[in-house]
This record gives sequence, structure tokens and C-alpha cells, in this order.
Amino acid sequence: MTNLQKRNKIIVIIVSVLVILGLSVFLYIHHMGTAYSDRFLPSTYINDVNVGKLSVADAEKKIAENQLNYTLEMKFRNKTTETISAKEINMSYVPDGQVEALLKKQDSFTWFKNYLFNHKGNKKTIQTKTSYDENKLKTVLYEKNQLKDENQTAPTDARMKYE
Repeated sequence: MTNLQKRNKIIVIIVSVLVILGLSVFLYIHHMGTAYSDRFLPSTYINDVNVGKLSVADAEKKIAENQLNYTLEMKFRNKTTETISAKEINMSYVPDGQVEALLKKQDSFTWFKNYLFNHKGNKKTIQTKTSYDENKLKTVLYEKNQLKDENQTAPTDARMKYE
């Protein structure tokens, strides 16, 4: 075997390895891109809830669970506060297609950018729709001490006083 034949054989082996490696990388990127076509990209947050790698149904379930942590804090003139939790009034998240719309907008073939460069996360914000039991809200409000009639301060007319 001559030097030219050895050199050609080495070139063929190197080119073959590079082609196989390039094809493998392309297939992996394509596979991952199609894998994220029905799931959110890693490090995706909707209303500060991490929904990365989740389907629409799982993301909505996680958003609904997070909604249960909602509390309404009421501050009164005498510097006291009262709170109402989402559980007290049966507050719940109502899916309306916004999460699915966000998934459809994402480019699933940019998944590698999320892994490499997106350390702060891909943050999205939506206006969540909720439902609650109005009767329970009224009951909870009437039970709060600051809102009872006997604890109310009657308003007074404004007046000027000369000193």
C-alpha cells in the first residue's frame, strides 16, 4: 500500500466519521425539537410557575395548584389586617386557552438555547381567569371583625377650625 493510498484511506475514514457525527447531531436536534412540540421548553415560567417540560394539561394543573396559594390581604385604617385565602372562598383557576396559545407560539427547535443560554428562564405572563363562591365570600367578609357594623366608625363632615 502506497503513501497515497494510506492518505486517501485516512481521509475517507475522517470524512465518514464527520458525516456520521454531523448526521447524529442533526437527528438529535430534530428529535428534541419534535419532543418539545407538545411540551413547554425547559425553564419556561407562566406567572412565576415553572412549567418547563410540561404539557398544556400538566401546566394548567400546576397553575391551578398555585392559584390555591392566593390570599387577599385587607388593610384597615387602624393599621390592622385581615386575610382571605383562596380555599376559604373555593377560588379556582378556569382554563381559557391562553396556556395552549403560549405553547403554540413557542419555537420548539430553540430548545438548545434554553439549555445553554437561558439561565433566568423564559418568563410569560397571562391574565388567569378564576371562579369563586360568592356566598362563601360574603360569609367570610361578614365574619371579619373590622367589617362588622359595631366596629365601623361613622364618617364626619369636613370642617375648618381657626386657631
